[in-house]
Amino acid sequence: MEEQQHLWLERIKNLFMRYGVRNVTMDDVARELGISKKTLYQFVSSKDELVEQVVLNHIIEEKKQDMCVIAESQNAVDEILKLIDLGMNDIQQMKTNIVFELQRYFHAAWRHIEAYRQEHMSEYVRRNLERGMAEGLYRDDLDVDMVARLHVASTFNVFDEHWFPRADYPPEKVIRACYLLYLNGILSDQGRQFLKEKLSDQL
Repeated sequence: MEEQQHLWLERIKNLFMRYGVRNVTMDDVARELGISKKTLYQFVSSKDELVEQVVLNHIIEEKKQDMCVIAESQNAVDEILKLIDLGMNDIQQMKTNIVFELQRYFHAAWRHIEAYRQEHMSEYVRRNLERGMAEGLYRDDLDVDMVARLHVASTFNVFDEHWFPRADYPPEKVIRACYLLYLNGILSDQGRQFLKEKLSDQL
């Protein structure tokens, strides 16, 4: 049953990403899963709880993905480049501003995202910074805690449509620019050379 619930939550997440969290009704969810609404309400008691479960499942998957990226990366810079690719892929599938919807209308789910940012994401960035400094690819004078906090705080601003309206600023381009600006601020000469070679290979 646990595996079935995981598959359901992934399908519901895809539904939210295509149409927006607020636009998707419980009837839509039941129809997508091929179950009755009664069965759906045996799984969760409300839409708020459903959104919370989707977010928690997504966070678990993100943490697994992060561990895979670390294991598969050549070095700290390669790790960031892989994260850029994954982030752009996620954003291209996201048809609406889900971040804004969660923040404004689904407070329980948003609290989990905030905790994820402050705990896991910040720690992930710190580890990447320490790895890059040890590899000689990042500057050796970085305040790791400060840089990690600045990066995590700024990354979520790419979803703010007041600053970056989707019609004028495609989210995948904004997040790529955000990460590359971040990298260029922390790279050593050796790291800058590696980034230059890596980006030229992608052209």
